Amino acid sequence: MLGKTHRLGGIMIGSVTPIIIQKTLNTPINNITTFTITTIIGGAIGSLLPDLDHPNSIISKKIKPLSKIIREFAHHRGITHTLLGWITFGVISLIVSYLSINYLIGNINYYEKICMSIIGGAIASSTIAFIANSFNKYTHIVKKNKIKKISALGFLFGFFLVLFFDKKVLEYVPIYLLAMFLGYGIHILYDMFTVSGVPFLYPFSKKVFRFSRFKTGGIIEVIASVISIIITILALYLLFKYNIKLKM
Repeated sequence: MLGKTHRLGGIMIGSVTPIIIQKTLNTPINNITTFTITTIIGGAIGSLLPDLDHPNSIISKKIKPLSKIIREFAHHRGITHTLLGWITFGVISLIVSYLSINYLIGNINYYEKICMSIIGGAIASSTIAFIANSFNKYTHIVKKNKIKKISALGFLFGFFLVLFFDKKVLEYVPIYLLAMFLGYGIHILYDMFTVSGVPFLYPFSKKVFRFSRFKTGGIIEVIASVISIIITILALYLLFKYNIKLKM
């Protein structure tokens, strides 16, 4: 599917994530607005990650060096669109989440602190770039070279924020990465509805998994987008309604 359709799917899963967490814990989430914005952005970015194996994808144009490295080892809809690729990203997310939790409780050395600061800078940079590019798509106020500079400043901001100032920023890292992980998964699921499908069990099996034979860019894009938007609106409505009731 197209990047914009995947992004809507990621926003959808990001909207549903807080509901799943609240239902599981049966307790309201503090700072629900910040929490939900975090999961939506995480889901949206995560839903674009598998397409790092395509040079013309939305995410590849924003992270060209990483995309180039991945394309040296993988073709489009290759390893990044598999269960193994998804699990690998999940393991990396768990490691980063573990480090962030240790950082919060003070059980971390200097080198791990630097690593967490770099991760904080990367998250801030990618988030700012995502918001700027999404906003710029409709307004064209900010030039592309300006977005790169803003993204670089975002990295420095995130790096020094984590290193010297507010540890509370890291409270949202595990949630952000969880949403990215789910967004990654929804990307693979959506691609299963196209004629190309995905080699989900590669390299253990070359079987291509698909639920339909719709062409990318065809009617399936409209169907998936409409469903994603409807579920997002419904999820946000239920989320804030449920959260208010629990607080009463």
